[in-house]
Amino acid sequence: MGFVFSFCVQFHESTQFSNVWWSMVKIVVMMMGEYEYGELFPEDDKKELRLKGTSRIIFLAFVVLSSIVLMNLMIGLAVNDIQVKCKAIGHTNHI
Repeated sequence: MGFVFSFCVQFHESTQFSNVWWSMVKIVVMMMGEYEYGELFPEDDKKELRLKGTSRIIFLAFVVLSSIVLMNLMIGLAVNDIQVKCKAIGHTNHI
């Protein structure tokens, strides 16, 4: 929710972040890999951002943290799947 509110404040001129609901939907889509950097930070500067440096730092933090969260989720699912298969065939670890 923190990224939803921060993107809603930073990119309020964009229709994708004009309200909290659309921001939340866009953040979920961005977590799946569709970041669209060019639309958020246009080269021609038609959309003037208030805090360009802060906006880029927040965006970078989002990309890094969402990548870490998704990788941890995939690793957790893989480990859980291996544990279930080991229990199904009867292997147990005795420590």
